[in-house]
Amino acid sequence: MAHKKISAAGAAAKGLAFGAATGLVAGILLAPKAGEETREDIKDKANSLKSKGQDLAENAKHKAENAKEVVMGAKDMAEEDVEDMKAQAKKLNNA
Repeated sequence: MAHKKISAAGAAAKGLAFGAATGLVAGILLAPKAGEETREDIKDKANSLKSKGQDLAENAKHKAENAKEVVMGAKDMAEEDVEDMKAQAKKLNNA
């Protein structure tokens, strides 16, 4: 279930990004400017989008790393709890 939510959110984000990029390019191409100026605008916008995409990717990478650390910490705590419970069960069996 969680995988489907993540997948749907990713699809929505991709769709939004694609729509924004398409609208941006259409707006630039339809604007009444000289060809060289239009190409420069496209280049600037593409570089801006690339930079934003890299920032988003870096942010996602950091969040994934943090989530991994949290999960590993929870795993370690669970393993310790299991060992404690085993020791307590062994004491009860020996009593």
